Amino acid sequence: MMNKNLPQLLYKNFFVSVVLLCWIPFVISGQPLRSQQQSIMHRVNVDSLPANDYNNWTTAAEFGMTVTNFGILGEGWNNEDQPSALYQQYNPQPKKQVSHFSYAGLWIGGLVGNESRVSTAIVDGVFDYGEEGFEYKPAGQPGDSIEIRSSIRTNKYFSPSAVSHEDFVTNFTDTSTAGLGDTHTPLGIQVHLEAYNWNYTFANSFVLLNYTIKNISDEITTSGYDIKNLFTGIWMDCSVGNMNYTSIYEPGGGWTWYDNLDGFDTMPDENGYPLDIAYQFDVDGDNGWAESYIGMKSLGSNISRNVWDSYYRQWVWTSAVNSDYPDYRMPQNDEERYNMMQANVQPSNPGTETHFDNGNATYQWFPADPNSWIMMLSSGPYGYPQAEDRKST
Repeated sequence: MMNKNLPQLLYKNFFVSVVLLCWIPFVISGQPLRSQQQSIMHRVNVDSLPANDYNNWTTAAEFGMTVTNFGILGEGWNNEDQPSALYQQYNPQPKKQVSHFSYAGLWIGGLVGNESRVSTAIVDGVFDYGEEGFEYKPAGQPGDSIEIRSSIRTNKYFSPSAVSHEDFVTNFTDTSTAGLGDTHTPLGIQVHLEAYNWNYTFANSFVLLNYTIKNISDEITTSGYDIKNLFTGIWMDCSVGNMNYTSIYEPGGGWTWYDNLDGFDTMPDENGYPLDIAYQFDVDGDNGWAESYIGMKSLGSNISRNVWDSYYRQWVWTSAVNSDYPDYRMPQNDEERYNMMQANVQPSNPGTETHFDNGNATYQWFPADPNSWIMMLSSGPYGYPQAEDRKST
């Protein structure tokens, strides 16, 4: 049997950690209308799949975020009693309870031979499970769901193996093509996700996502195959707003998807590496009701930091063409997705990017036009035999 593990550096299971965080600053076309967006979660045919679990959200932290066992984060604002990505969920002041995204999802891309393949949890404008984009399925047996653990001894989910005050643990794979026709060519991977959140006052505004990725291509072909130059990414359909001020659940509630700006903070940290935080904010703050940011950052992996880097992309929802910002367009197939995951979008010029640190603007400029922006943060490549090879290329 040939060695089917991700080459050399990825000989064992490979993991990557991502943090989703919210914070409050000191200062503050031709696509279909977002009002046409339909439900995803409530259209899932749960009878045909192993225990789709989309009813769990983080409750230890102030950041309440839905976590599923098929690669999607958030619940699409289908259920007003369940947060999708809600910051300050326990604050008694409605003005502080800010929503940040409807859905987010994991993308994983790599090379099988010379073919680019990307497995996605979700893509723009797709609303039915079984359509292109919903390419992960739970790895468990019928009846399985997300495992919950807690490091708090008095908690009913207490476990000595818990990492945080509330862990969500689950597994999903991309190997099934059932219902997807010829739109999905699997990489042949299993993903083990552990999501962590805490109720400490200094650590309650973020959720850590720890993904372990395993090559199981021998379930597709007898001998399996190598997956080279792996990239991971989080696709996020952001829209920062406050449901207590403008509601998506009520006709005429005033909710809009189109008043947001994105950016990518590349200021260096104390070790000289760029922060590489992708973020979005509501451009006018909704009269003080939506003044927090949503951000995400790749924290690291078991691969040397000298080997991989972070990359940022953004585009208007479902827009494959953008005459104002030609590089800011939606990828339409695996080859385009894979290419976008390994290169930054070109900063627009001049832009009026307004994020700041101690009054100083960040280094890059992005579109100054508020819109329904999708953002994606990717990292990689994971698969070079030696760090020196990456540097030399």
